[in-house]
Amino acid sequence: MSEGPAGRPGRPGGPGPPGGSGLGRPGVAARGPGGADHPGGAGGIGSRPRSNRARGRAAEEAGVRWLESQGYQVVERNVRTRAGEIDLVARDGATLCFVEIKARGSDAFGTAAAAVGAVKQRRLCRAAALYLARRGLHLTPSRFDVLALDRRDGAWIYTLIRDAFPFGY
Repeated sequence: MSEGPAGRPGRPGGPGPPGGSGLGRPGVAARGPGGADHPGGAGGIGSRPRSNRARGRAAEEAGVRWLESQGYQVVERNVRTRAGEIDLVARDGATLCFVEIKARGSDAFGTAAAAVGAVKQRRLCRAAALYLARRGLHLTPSRFDVLALDRRDGAWIYTLIRDAFPFGY
């Protein structure tokens, strides 16, 4: 989906980066187990959350669990700064990672990774710079990762894009 003014979702085919998100770097893809990773929680019939916000929270929770299984150590979640929100701050070894978690129930409007366009990338850069400055971590090695969750055949497909875009984008 394209991003409109202020990073809000726009209409399909609307303004956005040409050719998708610019996240063309190779990532790690894995098929998640069905059921419990479903954005509805337990995964049974009728357990699907009714609102987009609830589906997003459930998908984000599944994404965090998957990242932890890959060795990431969660530092903070849903960090708000005046520049915007950072979904997840985590450590991958000595590197501090600012992780954007995006989920798509279908590919009708593109993949989850394609939803992290230039506007969102700039907002994340500003938010991360504020985060680092306020905590005195400006010399800490850091990067931006994107975890894309795409729904296929009732299960999440996880695609992790490490170092998805540069600082100061």
